Amino acid sequence: MAERGGPDPSPDMPEDVAQLYEEASTVVGLSPRSASALLRLALEALLKGL
Repeated sequence: MAERGGPDPSPDMPEDVAQLYEEASTVVGLSPRSASALLRLALEALLKGL
């Protein structure tokens, strides 16, 4: 299993956003660009929920 990078997601984070964040944190060591793309999707999902 890949090593995680970064802190745990906030308990207040919506589940769909937390899943994207968790996926990004597992791939950041292998592919920072992939992690950035996933974090952008997470941010878009979060902003749509506001």
